[in-house]
Amino acid sequence: MKEYLGSLFKVSYTATTVRTIIYTVGHIFIETVAISLITGAEFQVAGTAAILGPLMSGFWYWIIDRWWTNNHMKISH
Repeated sequence: MKEYLGSLFKVSYTATTVRTIIYTVGHIFIETVAISLITGAEFQVAGTAAILGPLMSGFWYWIIDRWWTNNHMKISH
């Protein structure tokens, strides 16, 4: 398990994709709960409404993470 978690921080497309999926799924869940609580909508309806924004945010996160990890590799610590 520790090796797997450590691999999330390696500089690779796989690690970026895994982090993006975790971020996006969490974002969809949080937004679904927020919409349901604020509007009183059923959980399924709120989930449908909550999908587009997090998917777009997840794509943006993937781009930023790829840029960050590629540039961070070039910096010596």
